[in-house]
Amino acid sequence: MNKKEIWKSKQTTRLDLKKLGYLNNFILLKNPDAEYRVNEPYVFEEITFALCTKGYASIKINMEEYAIEEESILIIPSDHLIELISKSDDLELKTLFFSFDFISDLNLHNRYGIIEKTLRTPSLKVSQKDMYILIEFHSLILHLYDSDSDDVTLRESMIKGVLSGYLTKISSLYMSIDLNQSKIQVDKNNVMKQFIDLIGIYHKEDRTVNFYADKMNMTARGLSQNVYKATGKTALVWINDFVITKIKVLLRTTNLTATQISDEYNFPTPSLFGRFFKKHTGLTPNDFRHS
Repeated sequence: MNKKEIWKSKQTTRLDLKKLGYLNNFILLKNPDAEYRVNEPYVFEEITFALCTKGYASIKINMEEYAIEEESILIIPSDHLIELISKSDDLELKTLFFSFDFISDLNLHNRYGIIEKTLRTPSLKVSQKDMYILIEFHSLILHLYDSDSDDVTLRESMIKGVLSGYLTKISSLYMSIDLNQSKIQVDKNNVMKQFIDLIGIYHKEDRTVNFYADKMNMTARGLSQNVYKATGKTALVWINDFVITKIKVLLRTTNLTATQISDEYNFPTPSLFGRFFKKHTGLTPNDFRHS
């Protein structure tokens, strides 16, 4: 299953990427009835922009939990682990996915630094008036895409213009908040942030606390104490949870065999990989894939 198709239902409509050539880094979801699967990990190659118009949910981003509610926006950088922990039955999200290249093309990244800010505050509550404006932008994008009355080149230009306005509005909302006072989880302290970043880079290479402590010029004990104080979980639990979640994504979204995944994650043997996975999930890799 393609990564771009793992968070959808039969009611979800997507852009025909062959139809609008320059938008090949952009995907649009019209998904008020989407069936979001709880406790399933996802990884999207694109940056995710979502408007919560109804309901509420609890979501993990790179193993840290955040709340989203009505009249809030959620922005998730590309290649981040996403897991829906719980949600209300009436949850509705209006979602856009697009690549970092697409933002760069709009010259918004350097101008507003939106990605750096959203790394620290992925979920942001906004006013009813601001949410109305964002929904209007989103609706206009839908109408422009669905319209067949304009020349394709002209329609592409109009869609891109509206997207620029949409992102500029979101950027202005982030510029207006005091990030130092925002209730964030990932950046509780620099040690924790660096630790999470390193796990993301090296989790296939090594799964020991000593390895990450060395990278951070700390003792294993010092790192473990910092991580436990910040999160209530040990450093080893963080490493193993991250690895297991990434492996779950591979089992759900690719055709890689257990042996191939074992090799990719540098397990000495497929048997040891199977025991590691079962220890943390209660299932063998194949049983999980077919569950």
